[in-house]
Amino acid sequence: MAIPSNEEINNFLAKKIELWNKGEREALANLYREFAPKSVTFEYVGGPVLDAWQALDDMWEQFGDSIEMEIVVTLINGNEAACYIKNHHREIPGSFTPTIETYVLGDGTLHERYFFPVPE
Repeated sequence: MAIPSNEEINNFLAKKIELWNKGEREALANLYREFAPKSVTFEYVGGPVLDAWQALDDMWEQFGDSIEMEIVVTLINGNEAACYIKNHHREIPGSFTPTIETYVLGDGTLHERYFFPVPE
């Protein structure tokens, strides 16, 4: 498997958001497995690199029912991408938490990083 094209990266990101918002947990995990069959890791910037499957389960348990994601902008440069995401709070219309997500793609690999607001 070669490094994905810009179109393949855009399609992955759009599908990831769509599946999250529809509550399709298993399909979302399968999307990651298909897109990066060799290795998937997540990182909350400032923390350790995490096993994606445990991190995805934890994310789902914590935010799956309460957050609907919206991609505001996607930038792709070679084998890296960045997205500005609005994480809308379903129970508080008009309220959202911003995140910046970055993606480093290899030959069948994906490292996903999350920049998020940290209370001072």
